[in-house]
Amino acid sequence: MLPVGRLIISAGEVHVFLLDIDAQCATGLDRAWSVLNAEERARAERFYKTRDRTAFVAAHALLRTTLARYVELEPAALRFRRSDYGRPELDLADAKEQLRFSLSHSDGLVGCAVNIAAEIGFDLEIARYPAPLYVADRYFADSERNWLSALPPEAHHDQFYALWTVKEAYAKALGLGLNLPLNTFCIELSPCGETQFGRLPSVPPEAESWILRSWRQGGHWAGLAVKAAVQDVVICKATI
Repeated sequence: MLPVGRLIISAGEVHVFLLDIDAQCATGLDRAWSVLNAEERARAERFYKTRDRTAFVAAHALLRTTLARYVELEPAALRFRRSDYGRPELDLADAKEQLRFSLSHSDGLVGCAVNIAAEIGFDLEIARYPAPLYVADRYFADSERNWLSALPPEAHHDQFYALWTVKEAYAKALGLGLNLPLNTFCIELSPCGETQFGRLPSVPPEAESWILRSWRQGGHWAGLAVKAAVQDVVICKATI
């Protein structure tokens, strides 16, 4: 659990903030709307479904209120820029160390992962059963499909989500978005309780610098990819 107030993060840490949208009160959601800028509000209003609009507002408010605690600015005062492939980055011209972050939301849960300087990707997926295993035929590499099919049938669903979230997180960390087909790289997972650790066997020595993790988060699976030597991942419940 991180303290209230200013946040400090070291190079060997990742902080993951998780927000249960359904647990937020109306006042909190109103406050979330108030910290968004004009562009974010316009994007939110384009959502047809109320639940989708609420998820967008909550996610971007969580991002702003979280990052503001590191840089000691008001959430509404934060400015963002976009990379060549559209990945949002914090725009702080005088910052000594660049905060990196990745945002994700899925069916009632919002998450934001933060670290310093290194590329980072984070993904959340609701674990629906049975899992859409047909997706593996399109988006998994051959070796990943073979690994999945060789598992006992009762393990297929959880292992599908574990692998899927790590692949999504890695693609997000690279900042390439849909320009990186998910079947063009391979990840190997090593089961370890509810946390699984992955590696990238197909792109050495680059692969050795990546930390890949996947874990069960209630009714969701979470995936994390960081291009850094990470010793500690701190997971915190958040409110807005």
